[in-house]
Amino acid sequence: MHLYISFHTSAEAMATEKVAKLNNIKGKLVPLPRRISASCGMAYETDIASKTLIKNLLEANDIEWDEFIEI
Repeated sequence: MHLYISFHTSAEAMATEKVAKLNNIKGKLVPLPRRISASCGMAYETDIASKTLIKNLLEANDIEWDEFIEI
């Protein structure tokens, strides 16, 4: 299973990728899977095990997200 984080804007998606890399979280920006909808069409994909860590990092860096989806 994977964790997908959807965003309202591509700027938020790119900021997430940057923060994740700086904190050694493995993941990448991907086109949004068809099962998920978001305004910008991008999602950040990572391991489910990283969910709490990345959520805390997004909150600490004032990065807004739409949803956390486990598929």
